[in-house]
Amino acid sequence: MTLDWAGPLVSGPLRRRDVADHLTRLCRNLTVRPVARGWTIARRTGAVAVALALDDLLGHVAGHSRFNDWDELEEMLAEVESPRRAGTPEAGDWPAGPAAGAARPVLESVVHLPGHVKLAAFGLGARVCGPERVTATFSGHRLVAQHGVILRGDS
Repeated sequence: MTLDWAGPLVSGPLRRRDVADHLTRLCRNLTVRPVARGWTIARRTGAVAVALALDDLLGHVAGHSRFNDWDELEEMLAEVESPRRAGTPEAGDWPAGPAAGAARPVLESVVHLPGHVKLAAFGLGARVCGPERVTATFSGHRLVAQHGVILRGDS
């Protein structure tokens, strides 16, 4: 079982549902559903996988993305509505990331989505859009990704 560093950020049934709904929209030929402490990924072939960690979930869906680069992802996210509820607090305990350095800023126009949804999109984009070093801001916290991995202070 993979330790889920992002667990506190995507925990709870509402956050898991948001992540599932948005990843289903960003991918083709699969449906992501929330389950207790994780997600199921159902392919049109009938195959079903279970992911208990965000990194595992993103690994399952990355090959099915509807976008090829960061600009396409940002355009798709601009058309997506924010979850329809108010008063759900943002998750705390964002991991400390390395210095952004020469990282390219991405998803800057995506300000209408909550941090946990943007985090899932950033992780998916990091796996799909190539090896370059990129950075994005989530609820006032900056994360960096490179070679398909979201880098943290312990990376």
